[in-house]
Amino acid sequence: IQCIQLALGAKSGEAFLSDEMSSGTRHMVADGQGTAIKVGITTLEEWVTRAQLPKIDFIKIDVEGFEEDVLIPARNVMIKFMPIVCFEFILDVACRRSSYGGEVLFPFFADLGYIVMRLDKDGQAREDCSAARDWTNDYLAVPPRFLSRWR
Repeated sequence: IQCIQLALGAKSGEAFLSDEMSSGTRHMVADGQGTAIKVGITTLEEWVTRAQLPKIDFIKIDVEGFEEDVLIPARNVMIKFMPIVCFEFILDVACRRSSYGGEVLFPFFADLGYIVMRLDKDGQAREDCSAARDWTNDYLAVPPRFLSRWR
């Protein structure tokens, strides 16, 4: 594991990250809005190319409602490496702030041949996502090569 101080987004550039240590939900803010830290942004595809990664098996993403901005532009990364992706889907203020409802990721992954499973609070991965959308936050997008482990 390597810690890299860099944000991922839909395009490269710079942004400001809230410095709300007590909330545990740092997120992008407008320049000058409260206490903020200036951060560099790159796309997942640009970072993977620059890092010359030979393979990617697993991606865990928790970007407070900006999952779509990171994952959709990384379509080529998903196709090339077919990693398992753990992501959040929350219909809350953070998602409304980023215009992200989360629903777009389900067909995005399905189009790539993935099965999206919800992670129950008991730690079980379940293929029935619709039944839990009102209370669970974490999902796994599993490519075909890993499906035999869950079925």
